[in-house]
Amino acid sequence: MIIPTIASLAEDSVAAVPRALRDGAYGLGSSKTQVSTRVVFPAALSGIVAAVVLGISARWARR
Repeated sequence: MIIPTIASLAEDSVAAVPRALRDGAYGLGSSKTQVSTRVVFPAALSGIVAAVVLGISARWARR
């Protein structure tokens, strides 16, 4: 149950990145890969880290 928890929460944090940030990067001529790695991922990093911590802590709590 660790992977589904992490995947779901990480997906939510990536989806929460404002559309204006993406549009601004595209407006400056960035490719999809550049937008993902240089804009979306850093903006969602705190949520992704929180998802990993929550997934691992849920596993250790069941022991």
